[in-house]
Amino acid sequence: MKVTMLLADAAEAMNGKLYILGGGWSITGPQATPSAIAIKIDVPWDLANTPHTLRLDLLNEDGRSWSRCQWESSPCRSIADLKLADR
Repeated sequence: MKVTMLLADAAEAMNGKLYILGGGWSITGPQATPSAIAIKIDVPWDLANTPHTLRLDLLNEDGRSWSRCQWESSPCRSIADLKLADR
């Protein structure tokens, strides 16, 4: 399995495509701004019939979990829109 992640101003999955706006930045500040994490997951054909779990933890500067989301696939094909709750 190959996972590609990218920080962006906005991202949306629609009709099997991932649309990314303002992607590729790594530094922001000092004010918090709206942002997205674009994630593309490539699953090899021989693993397509097995369930997969993805867990994303956002950590604060102390290394503690700030926000978490989890996605579980069913075999063959899953498209998910993950939303992180504000804390």
